[in-house]
Amino acid sequence: MAAPAYPSWVVRWVSGQWRNKKRPPTLRPPRALALADKVANRREQLTEATCITEMSVMMACWKQNDFNDAPCAEEIRTFYDCVAKAE
Repeated sequence: MAAPAYPSWVVRWVSGQWRNKKRPPTLRPPRALALADKVANRREQLTEATCITEMSVMMACWKQNDFNDAPCAEEIRTFYDCVAKAE
Protein backbone atom coordinates (compact mmCIF):
# COMPACT_ATOMS: atom_id res chain seq x y z
CA MET A 1 0.00 0.00 0.00
CA ALA A 2 1.46 3.35 -1.04
CA ALA A 3 1.53 6.37 1.25
CA PRO A 4 -0.72 9.27 0.19
CA ALA A 5 1.03 12.10 -1.63
CA TYR A 6 0.72 15.32 0.36
CA PRO A 7 1.47 18.80 -1.01
CA SER A 8 4.96 20.07 -0.28
CA TRP A 9 3.75 22.77 2.15
CA VAL A 10 2.08 20.09 4.31
CA VAL A 11 5.31 18.08 4.45
CA ARG A 12 7.30 21.21 5.45
CA TRP A 13 4.71 22.16 8.07
CA VAL A 14 4.63 18.72 9.67
CA SER A 15 8.40 18.36 9.68
CA GLY A 16 8.96 21.83 11.17
CA GLN A 17 10.94 23.18 8.24
CA TRP A 18 8.68 26.26 8.07
CA ARG A 19 10.27 27.49 11.32
CA ASN A 20 13.75 27.58 9.80
CA LYS A 21 12.93 30.19 7.17
CA LYS A 22 12.51 33.57 8.83
CA ARG A 23 10.53 35.89 6.60
CA PRO A 24 10.93 39.66 6.67
CA PRO A 25 7.90 41.60 7.89
CA THR A 26 5.24 42.10 5.26
CA LEU A 27 4.74 45.77 6.12
CA ARG A 28 7.76 47.97 5.73
CA PRO A 29 7.81 51.63 6.81
CA PRO A 30 7.94 54.11 3.91
CA ARG A 31 10.87 55.94 5.55
CA ALA A 32 13.37 55.29 8.30
CA LEU A 33 11.94 55.15 11.79
CA ALA A 34 13.31 58.08 13.80
CA LEU A 35 12.04 60.45 16.44
CA ALA A 36 10.90 63.84 15.20
CA ASP A 37 12.31 67.13 16.46
CA LYS A 38 8.87 68.53 17.22
CA VAL A 39 5.58 67.32 18.65
CA ALA A 40 2.19 67.61 16.97
CA ASN A 41 0.18 70.64 18.04
CA ARG A 42 -2.63 69.11 20.08
CA ARG A 43 -5.12 70.71 22.37
CA GLU A 44 -4.89 69.42 25.92
CA GLN A 45 -8.10 68.00 27.28
CA LEU A 46 -9.37 69.10 30.64
CA THR A 47 -8.88 66.49 33.32
CA GLU A 48 -12.07 67.26 35.19
CA ALA A 49 -15.61 67.94 34.09
CA THR A 50 -16.86 71.50 34.45
CA CYS A 51 -20.21 72.81 35.71
CA ILE A 52 -21.11 69.55 37.48
CA THR A 53 -22.20 71.36 40.64
CA GLU A 54 -24.40 73.81 38.76
CA MET A 55 -26.00 70.99 36.76
CA SER A 56 -26.69 69.00 39.93
CA VAL A 57 -28.35 72.00 41.60
CA MET A 58 -30.47 72.63 38.50
CA MET A 59 -31.62 69.00 38.30
CA ALA A 60 -32.40 68.89 42.02
CA CYS A 61 -34.54 72.01 41.58
CA TRP A 62 -36.35 70.44 38.64
CA LYS A 63 -37.05 67.30 40.66
CA GLN A 64 -38.43 69.29 43.60
CA ASN A 65 -40.69 71.35 41.30
CA ASP A 66 -41.97 68.52 39.07
CA PHE A 67 -39.69 69.53 36.18
CA ASN A 68 -41.15 73.00 35.87
CA ASP A 69 -38.73 75.62 34.52
CA ALA A 70 -40.34 78.70 36.09
CA PRO A 71 -39.28 78.16 39.73
CA CYS A 72 -35.77 77.07 38.63
CA ALA A 73 -34.98 80.04 36.38
CA GLU A 74 -32.06 81.20 38.55
CA GLU A 75 -30.43 77.73 38.62
CA ILE A 76 -30.87 77.34 34.87
CA ARG A 77 -29.31 80.75 34.23
CA THR A 78 -26.37 79.89 36.53
CA PHE A 79 -25.79 76.61 34.69
CA TYR A 80 -25.88 78.26 31.24
CA ASP A 81 -23.48 80.98 32.45
CA CYS A 82 -21.07 78.31 33.63
CA VAL A 83 -21.29 76.46 30.31
CA ALA A 84 -20.66 79.68 28.36
CA LYS A 85 -17.65 80.47 30.53
CA ALA A 86 -16.25 76.94 30.11
CA GLU A 87 -16.47 77.10 26.32
